[in-house]
Order: sequence, then structure tokens, then C-alpha cells
Amino acid sequence: SRGTFPQLNLAPVNFDALFMNYLQQQAGEGTEEHQDA
Repeated sequence: SRGTFPQLNLAPVNFDALFMNYLQQQAGEGTEEHQDA
């Protein structure tokens, strides 16, 4: 029973938005360490 990403089951669409945001952060902040928010 993994409770790492329970939100995915509730809002799979939100995951897509987070993924796109992640890509944008990686492209924008490549030298800076990504912050876990």
C-alpha cells in the first residue's frame, strides 16, 4: 500500500499540470537545485 501519490487517483489531471510545471522548472532552472514544495 503505497501512499506516496494518493492525489494521482483523485486528480490525475492535476498530475499532468504538475508534470508540465516540472519540465518548465527544469528548463528554466537547470543550474539551480529543484526545491521540493
